[in-house]
Amino acid sequence: MVKKLYVFAGGGLKYNYSETKYPEQLNQDTEANNYSIAADGGVAWFFSKRFAIESSLLTASANYGVSKRSGVNTDNSTYKSTYTSFNLSSGGIFNNLGFKIYLLF
Repeated sequence: MVKKLYVFAGGGLKYNYSETKYPEQLNQDTEANNYSIAADGGVAWFFSKRFAIESSLLTASANYGVSKRSGVNTDNSTYKSTYTSFNLSSGGIFNNLGFKIYLLF
């Protein structure tokens, strides 16, 4: 019954940097760094020469970001602020389990 069963895995890395310098009337600068890593995996079953079913069993990702803002207020006082974010997410076999059906020619 099992013709060909394949296990697949993949992943990716991402980095994003942005910097904004506003005009003199606003006198504000921002800088942001974002990092992401992701992994996924699943199975594909080729049960005949023309048909296959694929399911992604696991997806997971982690995101980390830092944003810094600095500037001068209208009363010439300065300010600096830093925002940090972290996010973990997963999906697959525990939620959002789905299948793809392929017709091969």
